[in-house]
Amino acid sequence: MKFFCRLPRWFKIPIPVRSYNPDWAAVLVNDKRVYLIRETKSTHGSDKRRLN
Repeated sequence: MKFFCRLPRWFKIPIPVRSYNPDWAAVLVNDKRVYLIRETKSTHGSDKRRLN
């Protein structure tokens, strides 16, 4: 792995439904792609969920 980093909240990718805000990005050695990773959390408390 070349690097793995946390993306800021303002980093958005336009998709047909809404803007997508991935949590992490990873770049592998000798790879031309950037992988965007969405972190999932299990919570039933709506006050603990991020709105966007």
